[in-house]
Amino acid sequence: MTKKHKSAPQDAAPPYEENSGILEIFTSERDVIKREAAIKKSEQHKHAMEHLFQFSEDGIYLLDLNFVIQRTNPAASTIHEITEDLVGQVCYQKIFGRNEPCENCPVVKTLHTKKSAENVYFDNKLQKLLQLRSTPLFDPQTNELAGIFESFRDITDQINFETTVKVRESFIEDMFEGIQDGMFVINRDYTITKTNSAFERMYSEHMPLIGKQCYVTSCRDQICECCPARVVFETGKPHVVIHYEDPTEMKPGMWLEQSAHPIISSSGTVLSAICIIRDITKQKENEDALEQYRDNLEKMVVERTHELEQSEARMRAIIVGGNIPIVQVDLSGKTVSVNAAFQSLTGYSEHEMLGKSLWFLYDKQTKTDSVFLQKRDDIYLGKIDVFRHEVAIRTKSGEMIRGDFSGFTARDTEGHTIQHIFTLLDITEQYNSTVCIPSVFL
Repeated sequence: MTKKHKSAPQDAAPPYEENSGILEIFTSERDVIKREAAIKKSEQHKHAMEHLFQFSEDGIYLLDLNFVIQRTNPAASTIHEITEDLVGQVCYQKIFGRNEPCENCPVVKTLHTKKSAENVYFDNKLQKLLQLRSTPLFDPQTNELAGIFESFRDITDQINFETTVKVRESFIEDMFEGIQDGMFVINRDYTITKTNSAFERMYSEHMPLIGKQCYVTSCRDQICECCPARVVFETGKPHVVIHYEDPTEMKPGMWLEQSAHPIISSSGTVLSAICIIRDITKQKENEDALEQYRDNLEKMVVERTHELEQSEARMRAIIVGGNIPIVQVDLSGKTVSVNAAFQSLTGYSEHEMLGKSLWFLYDKQTKTDSVFLQKRDDIYLGKIDVFRHEVAIRTKSGEMIRGDFSGFTARDTEGHTIQHIFTLLDITEQYNSTVCIPSVFL
């Protein structure tokens, strides 16, 4: 006999119907919470964007497709030096006084390409260099171009600073390379890290020099007894020695003046030393040889190099801390800078010399030296770039000294004259000694 199953009443509620209603309520509440959180997040984002818009240091214009300004921020008015309301005005008409968009306008490019564009231009009226960027704004519904977000900033100071740094580094590097004394930089273990052409010529048989210990130039396997760099590393002060370098199979013996100058970190630690080697053999022999030496000394070159990454601090030792008296003169012949060696030699402080011509230093003998005066005028007029001459000058105390006076013209990357650089080497002792040189040298 087959059992019959009881069927559920037709009006019975489906299983879990009551629980399903509760779940719907929970789901609805979660949706509300998510919606409120989304609205709050959107408001926070809007507030942040509004704050960024108002307080951005970049000027901002919101433009429609006809170049009409829809909105600006305070920085825009500050950069363009405009106090009146610009909303509703055509940007190129109101700001630049033009009847058509500016040449190379990035907004024009963005309208055509629907992509961001940039441009840098110099505003003659404001005397400012401005960097502009335009960004397309699209309608979120149609994805069609709806407007332009244009931002701009004043980069005048930035460019001026970068140019100044480049010119200064180029000038210092040119000076390092142009000085005809051998120059090199060593670290504390006496390893050579930089050389100039003059030093490489002096010791060409040991090339390459960078990466080797400096004493290999004297064919030694240890530090020289008279090494001035040793004193620099011990005391932190410049040191100068004169010694005779024995002859080798490759070259005759030489009298050398060697000086070393510390390169010091901001914490006062001596990091390395810049060393200068001058061959003074000819000065030890006779006056004719000294003249020949003068003709070949201090020939400065001004060709531009591309080693802008060289540390300015490392090179500054040549000008500020070196033992070579240096004075910088502007295009009108006025002194703009003197280093400590120049002040020590003449007795005049930098304050006493700034803004003055070097004329007051010259002795009467030099002021009437027509050859010297012609060379001086020629370098100021740009007829020559380098000159050397022996001069007689009067120090602040009234003492007359003989000076080996050299000058060269410093130029910027485009070849324009920036200033004139002069060095003054005290050769009084050598000059006076030429009349009593031992007969062995004659």
